[in-house]
Amino acid sequence: MTQSILLMNMVQTSTSVLPFLGPDVATTYDAARVVILPIPYEATTTYHRGCENGTDSILEASQQVEYYDEELDAETCRDIGIYTYESIADTRNGSSVSSEAMLKVNRDTVSKLIGDGKFVISQFTAAKLVYKLIGYKALQTG
Repeated sequence: MTQSILLMNMVQTSTSVLPFLGPDVATTYDAARVVILPIPYEATTTYHRGCENGTDSILEASQQVEYYDEELDAETCRDIGIYTYESIADTRNGSSVSSEAMLKVNRDTVSKLIGDGKFVISQFTAAKLVYKLIGYKALQTG
């Protein structure tokens, strides 16, 4: 196995993910044009931990969202297909994942998803590392 695959296996600890918007609109990976990527990661919080639970809260709250868009007169979520990927860099079980490992697995996973032609929406709540992720995206786009 390559180092990237080993690293991904090390930090992909959640196999059961609530689908974004619920099972009624969930689709297969191959059929989806959009992929939701949960990153329940927490390592840099110094006051009131809880970042790692943000992705679950977002997925849970999404179950209450109306599918119909009045402006588009359509249920866009059904038209584009949305797949919720398994969590990466998951620290909810108490495992320790370094910032470097989280960034690497994020970069490798997002690169794979984009390579598969997916539009990726990452769910990430650890503010200190967002700037590094934005910097990586800027390098990818231009």
